[in-house]
Amino acid sequence: MSPSERANLSRLGQYIVVRLLCKHDGYSARDIAKTLKAVLKDRGSDAEQQRLVEAELTTLTRAGLIKGVRKSSFMNTPSGWRAALGAIARKDLPPKPVWKDLKEQLDNCVNARIVKTLTGAFRLAVAPEPTLQQVIDALLWHVIKVETSEPFTAEAVTRVLLNRLAGTPTLLPVDQALDELVAKASAPPLNAPSVPSGAPVPAGAALPADDTAFAARVLAAARSSKTGRFGDDKVFISHVFQRLADQGDAVGDPDAFKARLVSAHRRGLLSLNRADLVEAMDPADVDASETRYLSATFHFVRI
Repeated sequence: MSPSERANLSRLGQYIVVRLLCKHDGYSARDIAKTLKAVLKDRGSDAEQQRLVEAELTTLTRAGLIKGVRKSSFMNTPSGWRAALGAIARKDLPPKPVWKDLKEQLDNCVNARIVKTLTGAFRLAVAPEPTLQQVIDALLWHVIKVETSEPFTAEAVTRVLLNRLAGTPTLLPVDQALDELVAKASAPPLNAPSVPSGAPVPAGAALPADDTAFAARVLAAARSSKTGRFGDDKVFISHVFQRLADQGDAVGDPDAFKARLVSAHRRGLLSLNRADLVEAMDPADVDASETRYLSATFHFVRI
């Protein structure tokens, strides 16, 4: 069975045609539903599962893969037979095929196709022969932009997100991350220490080597920027960088600038934030502003 043919045959459809390999004179819809309970375990009551099987049998009949035989039973047509063998990646069957063995083969084939498709589509960094669960974990980490090989558990996600929120330099245990977060939340408001809000900033000079003065210069530029704002209190890092350059500051390399931003953020001299609603933002601004530090990613200077 070709990939396109498999794509047109639902997962339930694959299990049905493979189930029908075990009995040449056919199974009834009720018999099929009973033997597929493990496949349908999350699909409602017994009656609802029965209706799903009956609907799929109708679809398979219309597709010419199965046909009705005696006493409302169904059996594979030659096309259905080939489709079933293709689903389990076999060319033939033993003289007396056993459903348990065929189901295990189909489970493995279905999982392998899911693993291959998702790994390629999302470019997941996984082991050479990952399990389905490892791919699911990697995909969920991918959604929140975290690169790790550990299982995606509530505890692991809590630890990563708390550390990201606290802006910690290393991935700390939950209790330590909470302590860092409390300390950060208890710090005085982040106002520019050297330059009052709205005061003019001397142009044409190199950015200060001192982190406190550097943070003051950055915050002043962010407040005066007329572009790259998101909401009332955030400005994209790339627009702050451009604002500094436009006013004549020798901003230097963007990566070095971002590294200094992270350093100032860790010291509590300014605050960096992550872009969470990226679908509502200009992708170019998000990409140009992305500033990574360990498991944390930042896009905004908060003003």
